Amino acid sequence: MKGKAKSRIALVLAAALGLGAVGALSSMAWLTERTTNFDPDPSGVAAIGAEDEAAGENDGSGGVDWGYWQSVNPDIIGWVTVPGTGIDYPIVQAHEGDPDHYLRYDAYGGWNYHGVPYLHWKCADDGLLGAGNALVFGHHLDDGTMFSALARFSGAGYAEGHSPILLRTPEGDARLRVLAVDVVDASREGAKVEFADDAEHAQWLARVVADADLSLVGEGFDCSSVKSVVTLCTCSYNRWGNERTLVICAVDAFG
Repeated sequence: MKGKAKSRIALVLAAALGLGAVGALSSMAWLTERTTNFDPDPSGVAAIGAEDEAAGENDGSGGVDWGYWQSVNPDIIGWVTVPGTGIDYPIVQAHEGDPDHYLRYDAYGGWNYHGVPYLHWKCADDGLLGAGNALVFGHHLDDGTMFSALARFSGAGYAEGHSPILLRTPEGDARLRVLAVDVVDASREGAKVEFADDAEHAQWLARVVADADLSLVGEGFDCSSVKSVVTLCTCSYNRWGNERTLVICAVDAFG
């Protein structure tokens, strides 16, 4: 009898563990679905007209219903789309009081290990399209979501085949032209996001482009012609434990 009782207890425990594992997997799947399948225009109010698209007056990417998304989360300030990848996400503004908040919270404000791409808090005043270096960070995850694909931009063919990058904001849209890609040890190299003047900015950009692992501009490129830069950043796992891949882009506004 004792043996049978032990067997029943073992079966109950096994069943409980199995249900727990299923529940955990379901929860992870829900979190992934919640943060990787965004519709920029869920109500259709910002859809670009078919006549405009046929006339070639837009890039066919569709619009963003900013009223809807900013009612969901007022911190949402932009939308980034990288062609040929799964990157098609809102961007939120980080804050000085808790600059890493969005590493663990999603665009809806709920806890989520996927986080959501966010703009460095020091870039808040100038925004995505006006900052000297608008630094946007997103996770690199084993499931390939969020900014994982950026880690492959260090290959010239991949970078050229997945640009320009589309950046949309309530103030206007822009194409991001990839200038360079650099893989850095974040433990030793900090990101520069503040500049005293245009001259310092041009000197910084020239140095970044010259020293990067991959440069997509020629030797005669005039860095002083670039006033606004967006750097997309994610973790990568090749050389150092605290490695980052930086995709440095010039802002080319188009509307």
